[in-house]
Amino acid sequence: MMKKLRFCFLVMSASLWADDTSAVDASQDEQQELPAEELTVPQEQTERMQDAGICCPSCRKEPTYVLIEATGAYFLPTNDIYKKIYSHGSGIYGLEMSVHAWQELYAWTSVSYFSKGGRSIGEGDKTELKLVPIGVGLKYFFPIGCWDIYLSGGILASYLHLHDYSPFVIQSNSKWTVGGTGKIGVLWNLAQYFFIDAFSSYSYMKFDFDSTHGGKIVPHDVNLSGWSFGGAFGFRF
Repeated sequence: MMKKLRFCFLVMSASLWADDTSAVDASQDEQQELPAEELTVPQEQTERMQDAGICCPSCRKEPTYVLIEATGAYFLPTNDIYKKIYSHGSGIYGLEMSVHAWQELYAWTSVSYFSKGGRSIGEGDKTELKLVPIGVGLKYFFPIGCWDIYLSGGILASYLHLHDYSPFVIQSNSKWTVGGTGKIGVLWNLAQYFFIDAFSSYSYMKFDFDSTHGGKIVPHDVNLSGWSFGGAFGFRF
């Protein structure tokens, strides 16, 4: 009887030892497999981010053919006579569209609106101006990750309307002129279709009023050339 009990005890001990050994081996196999599984997680997350459009377009390497943005900036003409009449600059707002031409080169067009009120030199009569620059030109991008630095230049066809309240001058005058503009900026690509644009530009706009009307004084050489500092929000497709 004692021999049988001893035999059963040895069999049970051997069985328990075998189960423990199998559990340890399985645990070690799982630990060895964990690094491989962990390595696949970032790739899966990246694919889900790309599918959701979280990665920026330049990182996704998807072609962009059109960029449309709403712009806002502080426009300050640098002419001394302007500063004496209108004191300082004001906001200029507009829309701009860029269309892909070749590699990183884009053709762009824009329209903006600027208005300002002031006081005439001498009598201090009220005066107002309204300016509408319409531009066309070229823009070249330098992609850096999810950022795009760009340089652009072009031609401006600008419309100016002056309204003076003095009885000694023509109260309403309008004029078109052709000038130019240059800009430097950077785009921050937020997602697949949206971006923020920060820029600085200089515009050359000089209007020549060289006629008289009914013996009244007509303003000459209205120079509205100046700097703009601003930003924009846009989308691409």
